[in-house]
Amino acid sequence: MRFILRGLLHRLLYHKTFSEDDLTKRLLQEVAKWACIFEEKECQQIANDRLKEYLEDPPKHKLPSAWKQWTYCQGAMIADKSVLLKLEDLHVHGLPAFNYISCDKHKSNGLCMQGRENS
Repeated sequence: MRFILRGLLHRLLYHKTFSEDDLTKRLLQEVAKWACIFEEKECQQIANDRLKEYLEDPPKHKLPSAWKQWTYCQGAMIADKSVLLKLEDLHVHGLPAFNYISCDKHKSNGLCMQGRENS
């Protein structure tokens, strides 16, 4: 199962455009979801890379609405402090991206607790 998911996941990695037909889009979403459920590191890395791209230049690297939750949550799981700080900054400006900071597996950076204390 992991072998199949890994192969399909490579398609996500190398084909960043989302202009494909609906069936392919839905298949890729399911593959991404299940790959992350099986804790495929590449899945989280793809999400993290896309999250970083988006946070650097949102107009250039738009996230389709169907991919936002996956990208924010899975990307935040392995995010470094700079990404988490950008998510926190979005929260300060009233955007819901900070909600996904709870997905961060590391928790050692203190941002999660800091965010709750300041609310």
